[in-house]
Amino acid sequence: MYPLITLETYSQMVMKDGTENPFYDEELIEFTVPYSWLSRIVSKELGKNKLEEYLDTYTWDETWSLYEEATADKVIVKERIVER
Repeated sequence: MYPLITLETYSQMVMKDGTENPFYDEELIEFTVPYSWLSRIVSKELGKNKLEEYLDTYTWDETWSLYEEATADKVIVKERIVER
């Protein structure tokens, strides 16, 4: 198996049925993607030279956009909702 990396981000604010997520403030999303995908995205789109530098300074705002992009690219290997 290739190297993977797991990140955290906000939970969904709105559920799939369009209602507000009552647990939004109490949970977060952990998602796992290929390390190579994240490295490529970080270098290309965020202008960071080293993934390690990014991992030391990222915020959930950045990981939310990564989560959306990983979802669109269909590269999420594992995803789960956990308590904050």
